[in-house]
Amino acid sequence: MKKKYLILLLTVILSGCSLWPFSSQQFEETWVIEPTQMVAPGHTFKRVQLGNFFSKTTMYSISSEQELALLLYKNYEIGILEVPYISEADISLQRVYLYLDTLMVSPFSLKQGIIEYKTAGSIQYKTMYIRIEPDEKYKQDVIRMSNAIIQSLITADMTDVQKIETIHDYLVKTIAYDESVLELDLSKYVDHPSFTAYGALNLKVAVCSGYARAFLQIMRLLDIRAGIVSAQSIQHAWNIVYAGGEWLYLDATWNDPIPDVPGRVLRTYFLQSRRRFLADKEHRFDVSSENTLDADDVESFMQYVYSKISQ
Repeated sequence: MKKKYLILLLTVILSGCSLWPFSSQQFEETWVIEPTQMVAPGHTFKRVQLGNFFSKTTMYSISSEQELALLLYKNYEIGILEVPYISEADISLQRVYLYLDTLMVSPFSLKQGIIEYKTAGSIQYKTMYIRIEPDEKYKQDVIRMSNAIIQSLITADMTDVQKIETIHDYLVKTIAYDESVLELDLSKYVDHPSFTAYGALNLKVAVCSGYARAFLQIMRLLDIRAGIVSAQSIQHAWNIVYAGGEWLYLDATWNDPIPDVPGRVLRTYFLQSRRRFLADKEHRFDVSSENTLDADDVESFMQYVYSKISQ
């Protein structure tokens, strides 16, 4: 059987190879995530095989954009960057990207394509594949800095809320908003460090996505459930975090207004419900569409990602 690869979409970059995940070993119908893991505890991903007796192809059966985004992230965690799948659902690559972006510290792009399987020149079946391409040149630097911050500031007797407050205050006190970025043609600076956790933690200068990714990285190391919210309509990013038994929002960037004042920390946008967070009329979520996520989309994905599923 002959394989033919057709690339449908080369890259999607909003802010800012691989190992085939199966071998010839015995086919397993499911991939079950250990219930002790923070992301997707107890989740089950379904696998299927297509082909004939002599040649079979193993892939995932996907039912939604949220499931595909979570599957990509769990494969990324173990170093697998390309995932083959089939789905009867209408999958928007843009929405998959946005869901995945809520979980990613490193900048990345996605590629998607079709694989055609042929016998004697006739197409027998088609499958999809999707590949994540992360930019991780600063990943280890960011992790080292994050661990150093935790070691110096966090104590074992702190509650989650106290840990969140401590890290929020540290970011606001130590990072200066990079006003120079406002003058740049961002189409020429897609990898600018101020958009990254590296810019925020290591260089101490960042824009909103840098603040948000730095916060997410440290929360991940503290085993606190969190994500990133990006609103294209206002070109801004902030965080969602689970605290006190509910999902709340914080915006470290807007709690650190221009001009930068060393040591100043505002709490205007700190651990607020959706209603209170949006009350200022300045923060706005996007409207849910084929290319954007709204507040319900983000919150439902956070619940899906972090909810423990009984096996």
